[in-house]
Amino acid sequence: MPSALTSVPPVPNLERFPSSSIWKHAMYFLLRCIRGLAGLIFVGSASAAFKYLGSANLPGTDTGHAMAIVLFMAVLMSISGGVFFGLRKLINTLHQKNVGTPHPKLAASHWAL
Repeated sequence: MPSALTSVPPVPNLERFPSSSIWKHAMYFLLRCIRGLAGLIFVGSASAAFKYLGSANLPGTDTGHAMAIVLFMAVLMSISGGVFFGLRKLINTLHQKNVGTPHPKLAASHWAL
């Protein structure tokens, strides 16, 4: 009878879901939806920044207030742009690790969702 000190515990299964599971496809879909939302925020904040840049020199506008909004939009653009391109790299890395090739939808261009 082996003692408790010499017995080897069972090796846990490190892969939670099978490779052809719907959960991995759902993960990629969710990451791509978040990436699309980040791209939408980037475009919206860019258009708002250009709107306030164009109206900063009009008479009767508070230039300091307009520039504060432009600065906020620039920060928001840099964060959402970083998330947009960072998620592309993450999705491709995960797909490369799981399947062996980059994600086919993102291989066409940097802007593809």
